[in-house]
Amino acid sequence: MGRKRFSHAVILISTVILAHCSSAKAQVPLSVDEYRCKIYHSYVEGAMHKWYSTLEVMENHYAKNKADELLIEIIRSYYGYIPYALNKEQNDQATAMLDRAFLYLNSYRNRHPKDAEAISIHSSFLGYRMAIHPIKAVTLGVKCQQLIQQAVRLAPNNPWVLLDQANALLYTPKLFGGDPNLALRTYLKAIALLEKRGNNSCSWNYLNAYINLAYCQINIKQYTAAQQTYNKILTIAPNFKWIKQELMPKLQKKIEEARPH
Repeated sequence: MGRKRFSHAVILISTVILAHCSSAKAQVPLSVDEYRCKIYHSYVEGAMHKWYSTLEVMENHYAKNKADELLIEIIRSYYGYIPYALNKEQNDQATAMLDRAFLYLNSYRNRHPKDAEAISIHSSFLGYRMAIHPIKAVTLGVKCQQLIQQAVRLAPNNPWVLLDQANALLYTPKLFGGDPNLALRTYLKAIALLEKRGNNSCSWNYLNAYINLAYCQINIKQYTAAQQTYNKILTIAPNFKWIKQELMPKLQKKIEEARPH
């Protein structure tokens, strides 16, 4: 082999080895806390494609290491991402993700049948199913209520369970048991418990609890309180794009429309 061809071969082999090493380095599994922080920063940055990518990496990690701590974090990540897909009217993606999320949830619940948070997430997943297929609301609605009631009985002071209960009270029609005022009290109780517990620095759902509280306040026309809630979120996450670029301007418009002319 000539010197030139030999040099090209060495370069090619070196490139392949470096690419393989870089790929292997990129796929080094993270801890559950590190995955949680990546999801959190994706949420704050409004980079939901990063959330989705992180979820895929978590699933690949779980396929090799069947740890329950990672599994429940995957379930929580689906729980947070699917409503985003629904809000963007990406029903096909939401349906596919929900089917996969149920596989994970069923696996987890088979091993932990009395895990209150998993039961409350099950209720929420059925709520997502109803959003995709409203015709199923009558049958699934009853099951949702049964599941959230079971979760609350098992863990009446679990803030994540209470948040799901508050969501159900806010988004269920009054005819079927919805109660925005009770939802408001339940959100406040859940948030107080979260803050008493602490360690919310990388929790997207902690921020989301405040967002749903604001939605509830807007629902019952407590616009000033909702504005204060959004400001509170920005003290926690000053660069939260969704709040600054979308939710605050929408609220400001409602406040201006409500002013007497």
